[in-house]
Amino acid sequence: MIPTDIKQLLFVCVGLLLFVQSCYIDDASVSPGLPLPYLTVAELFDSTRTNLQQFNLDASKDNSVVTDRGAVLNLDASSFTDQGGNPVQGSIRLELREVYEAPQILLNDLTTAVDDELSESIGLIELAAFKNNEPIQLNKRASMVLPNESFVQGQSDFALAFGNPVGGSPSVDWVKAPNTNDQVEFMSGEGYELRFDQLGWINPYREIDNTGTNYDLEAQAVGFGTVLTDQMAFLIGKNANTVSRFQRNGDLFKLQQLPDDFEGFIVIIAMTRNQLFLGTQEV
Repeated sequence: MIPTDIKQLLFVCVGLLLFVQSCYIDDASVSPGLPLPYLTVAELFDSTRTNLQQFNLDASKDNSVVTDRGAVLNLDASSFTDQGGNPVQGSIRLELREVYEAPQILLNDLTTAVDDELSESIGLIELAAFKNNEPIQLNKRASMVLPNESFVQGQSDFALAFGNPVGGSPSVDWVKAPNTNDQVEFMSGEGYELRFDQLGWINPYREIDNTGTNYDLEAQAVGFGTVLTDQMAFLIGKNANTVSRFQRNGDLFKLQQLPDDFEGFIVIIAMTRNQLFLGTQEV
């Protein structure tokens, strides 16, 4: 695992690059190499993921779980079945990961874009449950209230998307929830309540309006003399909690159909010879 102080440094540095710009060398810049015991960006992301939280519950009873960030998950008694559809009772293990801020989303190798559309999110939640180390599933609708510190406030036009894993990576592709029982409700003074009937990654999102003039955005891959081959590029919103991943084409990163009034930052993360480089540019 990456040392906690370095993990915190990465989180703070990405935040500073985006919102304070105090890590800049130039207007568009690449940070000095930070020595790390990792060879690839993928290995780096494996070690900057937000920690899992674990809870031991009695599936026979109603359960209310309070997370480290103050979210509250409510589960009715007998909410789970095994893979064969049989009711699960007694002791189970619940695993949960919660990711809210845009820099944290980026460092978890996640995005907020749903069906490849630019979207902002209240926060990303991962849920899994196990009986005797075997995965189990919901058979009743659960609810979860995200804390008031969520980064979107007072909006009511959010929906749910669920994450499909991308290969063996921590990344997911977000797809809109097919079930009309999956809902997001804003409760004044309390936060947002999510209602859902499946586990996995959950994204309460809304698409950013792109009905006006749009443009395609390109970013040059960073390098010192030669282009660094192992790098990823993201677009993070300045006034919206949104993270999108650029598609790489040769030495260029491309992102299509960006609204002309969108304000944000390009962040490029590269690794070479066990050194980390952070490149940023405001758009």
